[in-house]
Amino acid sequence: PFSMPIGMYDVNNFLLKSLEDVGYLSEEFKNNESLKERLTDFAMLTVGTNPRSLKRLINTLSLLNIIDNNKKTGNKKDYELALNFGLVCIQIAYPKIYQALIDEPDFKSWNEKIAKKMRLDELTETQLNVLKLSPEFDEEWEIVLYRICQKETFLAARAFQVSSLLSFISEIIPDNLDLGDEISRIIGTCSVTNVHLDYNIKPKQKNDRIRYEGWLGFENMLKDNKQISNFVPTLKIIHDYFEVEYANLALFNYTPNFLTIACKFPNSRKKTFIFIRLKKDAVMIEFAGQAIMINKLEDFTDEIKLSIKNQFNELSQQPKQ
Repeated sequence: PFSMPIGMYDVNNFLLKSLEDVGYLSEEFKNNESLKERLTDFAMLTVGTNPRSLKRLINTLSLLNIIDNNKKTGNKKDYELALNFGLVCIQIAYPKIYQALIDEPDFKSWNEKIAKKMRLDELTETQLNVLKLSPEFDEEWEIVLYRICQKETFLAARAFQVSSLLSFISEIIPDNLDLGDEISRIIGTCSVTNVHLDYNIKPKQKNDRIRYEGWLGFENMLKDNKQISNFVPTLKIIHDYFEVEYANLALFNYTPNFLTIACKFPNSRKKTFIFIRLKKDAVMIEFAGQAIMINKLEDFTDEIKLSIKNQFNELSQQPKQ
């Protein structure tokens, strides 16, 4: 092994020349100096100057370009090429931020409600006051971003870079277009290269989702999972509690990764009042912004049951008495 002399070459020229070689840049883009400069900014704030990392980035973009050509999706506009480049950079360098953009693409609308949905830790008054003195974190969405970064040491050390990165992304999207829609659309085109690992079983085709008919099919799947099999009897008791207590008022949805219970007669679009996610030798019960680990039946307390009932009554046209 030997050290690459990364300080001895022009990163900007190397990057742009490589993008030209794989056919990623359009002829119009090659003359757009401001966007070409932005590509360099994206690379420096994510993968850095390491030639191996830059080469990985180029290979990913090359693959996407081949897929686009095979699909005959048409030529991308300059801002779309730059946006796609920036999102792939995030995908490679900051997968947790990329996942947050998948979940909530309109990042400039991130607020306290979104923060609770993401189960982010709250900041102290002192932390908030310090952040608001910084131009990178003087807006509400930027503070939510900072809180996301605090969940991981690697991201926490790079919170300022990530904030600048998202600000640059927002600047390249034309004012007449919706930020969230554009990010969501472009993310859809590069999802094939997403290496984020998820236990969820993805549908084979659009709207082709795996569901189990009733408890028995769900139970058989659980028994095949050695990590959760010992907990199945306890889960069955919890399941039967909801089935009895909310009879004719709730709908059960069984999937490979979780069990959801929804209001049969919701008073708004939101109807699911509880998520039961499968963990190792336990389940996570999520409701009303809370996430409670149930390791044994005694953990499923009357207090939890009452809180779930209140959440149900808030969402249902026919409250449970």
